[in-house]
Amino acid sequence: MKKVNQNFVNQIENAIFNKALDTDVSLYNLDYSDMPMSYVLISVSMYQNKDGGFGHALDFDNVNPNSTAYQTYYALRLISEAGFENYKEDEGLTEILNHAFNYLYNRAIQKNDMWLLKEDCNNKYACALRFKGPDEVSLPLSLGIVGYTLYFLDSGKAYYKKALEKLKKYEEKVMLLDSLSLNELYYFKALVKALRKIDYKELSLYETKYNELLNKALDTNNYDYFDLLDLFDGYTNNDNINKKIDEALDELISDIKPHGMWEALHTWGTEKIYPEADSAMIKWVGRATRKAMHYIKIFERIEN
Repeated sequence: MKKVNQNFVNQIENAIFNKALDTDVSLYNLDYSDMPMSYVLISVSMYQNKDGGFGHALDFDNVNPNSTAYQTYYALRLISEAGFENYKEDEGLTEILNHAFNYLYNRAIQKNDMWLLKEDCNNKYACALRFKGPDEVSLPLSLGIVGYTLYFLDSGKAYYKKALEKLKKYEEKVMLLDSLSLNELYYFKALVKALRKIDYKELSLYETKYNELLNKALDTNNYDYFDLLDLFDGYTNNDNINKKIDEALDELISDIKPHGMWEALHTWGTEKIYPEADSAMIKWVGRATRKAMHYIKIFERIEN
């Protein structure tokens, strides 16, 4: 079992502070210091537009400054990673989420009651292939947005009720899903986490489907260590999955780059060469390193 030593952690801390963006610095500090959670809100809010949605390369692979459903979902994901559980916890959080859900349910493009992952408006800017239009709906992304709606809001809120209505419309499509990548399963994970929190009456149905798709994806071995570790907040009661988690952690620690940090494990996948792609990869050094250090922390891979 591979581990890192405290000296390495100290070196990484200096590198994170010097090279990572504010969102990743604030999330790193939640793991390794006593920094208030509200700092994450401040850093994330800098990417929020007047319409309530998020843009401005919050996900570095899409330079589009305008609001999109995915970038707004990604903001909700970062807020969730910070540990927030209810929109009332913080005045700043209340304001951010009220505007974000207003954008998602009233302003963002929807087709067949689903949100778009690929949006035509992204084509005006440099972005990875997975974000390029034409407009294309995404059931997994929509599950993630519904999940965060139910997770953060109270049952009396209008968007909570709209989210439940959407979920009922998605149910048949979800049960017919044959496969999802581990990356897509992260959206599903957000939904299952929310359904557990609200004690949803059909929870077992979604948990069974999630586990079916997870096991099928794990059997392919067509994923990287970030994809796998993103899905787990600790070890499970499944020895096979725990073995894969340990293998992923060993691979992660073995993959520390010569410059002493980690890098993104993906490329933009576009034929056109964008100068912004090189900039994105530099920014991903900070984000990938923050993620790696989070998993090293929660899975106790730091030597005593």
